[in-house]
Amino acid sequence: MATAAEIETIGVKVRAYKSDASDFNAAQVLIGEIQKEFGRIDILVNNAGISERTPFLDYTAETFDKVMDLNVTGLFNSTHAAASIMATQGNGVILNTSSMVSIYGQPSGVAYPTSKFAVNGLTVSLARELGPK
Repeated sequence: MATAAEIETIGVKVRAYKSDASDFNAAQVLIGEIQKEFGRIDILVNNAGISERTPFLDYTAETFDKVMDLNVTGLFNSTHAAASIMATQGNGVILNTSSMVSIYGQPSGVAYPTSKFAVNGLTVSLARELGPK
């Protein structure tokens, strides 16, 4: 929130929002609020993510789910909300960040490279489906 206030000092209209990206309905509400305030959604940057370096044999289902919920489900949720608006507008850009570990893996923390591999697949599939629109 402090960064938003700092950016506004140079004359740029900016707002900071807080939401649970892993919650589908919360993402719909948040993106709807942004559209209402700014009139449209032109760009969505999916850059949220968490990493986990727990060795695989010490991993729990909860740890794995926590990483996947934000890194994959959160990206899906925000993209779904924004893409619906962008399709109605007739344009928009969605940028997703991933990681080199999605291709090369890492020695521990299996959920992070797994989630980023999923981001790659989701991004390519959405580009093929939504790109022409």
